[in-house]
Amino acid sequence: MPEGRHRYLVGTGPGPLADVPLGWLDWSTEVLRQTDTPPDYASVRPSDAATPDGTSYGAYGRVAAEIAAQLDLRAGDRLLVDAAEHEQPLKWLLAPLAAGASVVICANLDRTKLEARIAAEQVTRIL
Repeated sequence: MPEGRHRYLVGTGPGPLADVPLGWLDWSTEVLRQTDTPPDYASVRPSDAATPDGTSYGAYGRVAAEIAAQLDLRAGDRLLVDAAEHEQPLKWLLAPLAAGASVVICANLDRTKLEARIAAEQVTRIL
C-alpha cells in the first residue's frame, strides 16, 4: 500500500463506519465536515495594494479601463488574443474584463485557420 497523508475507508452501509483502524479516516464522516458554504473572503478596496510595489487595485482598474477605451472594447465583445504575440495581461485580460468583454486566448494560433477560429468563437475584436 502506498504511503499517504490521508487514507480513507468507505463503507457500503448507511452512516459512519463502526470500527476505523488507527491511521485511517472514515470518508463519510470526513466529507460531512465540509460545508456547502464558500469561505468568507476579505474585502478588497480600490486603495489596497495589489502588488508588492504598492500599485493599488484602483490604479490597475483605471489603467485597464483606459486601455479598454483605446481598444474600443465594449460590454459583450469577444477579444481574440494570440498569447505568443501579447505578453501583457493588463492589455489582454484586465482591459477586456474592465469593459465587460470576454477573452479568447489562443496559444500557438494557426493564422491559416484564423477566419474559422473567429467564426467558431464569435470573436468581435482581435488584439
